[in-house]
Amino acid sequence: MPTVRTRRRGVAPPHAILRLLLPLLLLAAVATTSGCGSSDGSGGATAATTASADADALPSGGRAVDGGTLTYAADTEPEHLDPGVAGTDAAALAVRNVVDSLVAQSLDGEPLPWLASEWTVSDDGRVYEFRLRDGVRFHDGEPFDAAAVKANFDRLLGPQESPGGAQSLVEPIKRVTVVDPSTVRFTLKRPYAPFLTSLSHAFLGIVSPAQLAGDRASLPTRPIGTGPFRVVKWNKGSDLTLERNPDYAWAPEGAANQGPPHLDQVVFRYLPEGSVRAGTLTSGQADVALSIPPVALDGIARNPRLAVSRYDDPGANYVLFLNTRKAPTDDVRVRQALLHAIDVEPIVRSLYRGAFAAPLSILSPTTLGYTPVESAVAYDPDLSARLLDEAGWSERDADGYRVKDGRRLRLDWPTVAEFQARDDRTTFQQLVQSAARRAGFELDLRPTPNTKIVTPMVGGDYNALDFSNKSPDPDILYDLFGSRRTLDQGGANMSKFADPEVDRWLAEGQASQERGAREAAYAQVQERLLEQAVALPFYVHPTIVGVGRHVRGLEWTPAASLSLQGAWLER
Repeated sequence: MPTVRTRRRGVAPPHAILRLLLPLLLLAAVATTSGCGSSDGSGGATAATTASADADALPSGGRAVDGGTLTYAADTEPEHLDPGVAGTDAAALAVRNVVDSLVAQSLDGEPLPWLASEWTVSDDGRVYEFRLRDGVRFHDGEPFDAAAVKANFDRLLGPQESPGGAQSLVEPIKRVTVVDPSTVRFTLKRPYAPFLTSLSHAFLGIVSPAQLAGDRASLPTRPIGTGPFRVVKWNKGSDLTLERNPDYAWAPEGAANQGPPHLDQVVFRYLPEGSVRAGTLTSGQADVALSIPPVALDGIARNPRLAVSRYDDPGANYVLFLNTRKAPTDDVRVRQALLHAIDVEPIVRSLYRGAFAAPLSILSPTTLGYTPVESAVAYDPDLSARLLDEAGWSERDADGYRVKDGRRLRLDWPTVAEFQARDDRTTFQQLVQSAARRAGFELDLRPTPNTKIVTPMVGGDYNALDFSNKSPDPDILYDLFGSRRTLDQGGANMSKFADPEVDRWLAEGQASQERGAREAAYAQVQERLLEQAVALPFYVHPTIVGVGRHVRGLEWTPAASLSLQGAWLER
């Protein structure tokens, strides 16, 4: 079989996984209590990243020492620890420390060996063959081999008891074949440029085949992987404890620490309130605190014992998806009028004190192919008014709302109640609501438990839905706007948008191995989406962490999360 080496530059890292688990669960109509959104949990950086990472702010220097417990204050508790079923940032953060993947990603976007020591890809881009690393064992002592890889992917490709984040990642795979104990072959349905980075995702981490065959019921709470840490105890509603894997000797190529972790334990404490997380950091009860609220940043930055570091999430920004199949947002003029009616930048600047940025596109600036489309999102109240007049919404009622044929210009906007505390989204949405009212829109905000929001989402009974979707690759746009990626097909096309040209560009972006061609394809997609006002970009979501200066060896990953494998505590 003709082959070429796949470790080449310019192939942007891969398939996206949604910041929210819920849309993926809709396929099975499963009501969950998942935490906020899904993430990339890959083990390295992406070539798409254009540096909105304040990595220099992470404490560094000194000689690593072993021992100690790192306490990590996180905002959201995982809904699940089974990598094949989980689908949120919170799950990926924990699971990434327990399971390893076939490949990793370097900080410049090059795929690197991890559990696979090398690989080849066929000339047609449909067959990938991986040579596996020798001497790797699972936490239960089982050997890692090609049969273990096949068992994991066969499970994901077959009927799932609860489809999660991995479902979108394995969609391009046709079959997995054991060539010999140290070689495994993946045959794809079509050429798929982001495949290697998809494999680097935490949700495609490998778990013990013995656990899959025997004690699968323990996967949600105690997955058995090959990773640098193993699960000790999960106190639901409180904390999760991981302990060092003393046998770990197969870190990704390029990792500073090629041996076992320096830390004895990692304890994740789940503290939903931002002020509480900040307080545990400043009081010394936590060594790292995730999602520091903007109001607390100045105090932490001035503290000589602490540091603040940030990384703008790659993927899709926090946006408002507009339903193109339900009146009145089925009229492109109404959608365009809404985009031009909201002056997002001053809302973001004021509420988030300069810590967040207002975007000019659906993709984050840290994502390959980011293309600003300023004209489509520019604040222009006069243009907004003209568009509404043209659409027949030319009159106003006694309360100042636009009306047409006796009906008020009302947009139904259900929001996930559990996510409202995140980034103070309730206040943000109310400010957007007030701005829209001045233009004559009534935005009917309805906080809805995520166990109940399934019904309107599946039925299309909404005009607007707000989500952000983290991914290291612009292929996230395929899940969000591909015409065949509707909720009932395992996608997240919440705008119900269908455009043959967009589908063609998305397919080109998936198939091409050339970075320039992919950038061009995704630029066209973004321009068309915003010209058609399919979504209103709100803000670029940053991951902001506070870190004690005694914590060394932390590194940002392309998932906008911190790698703990090389972390150590200065004494």
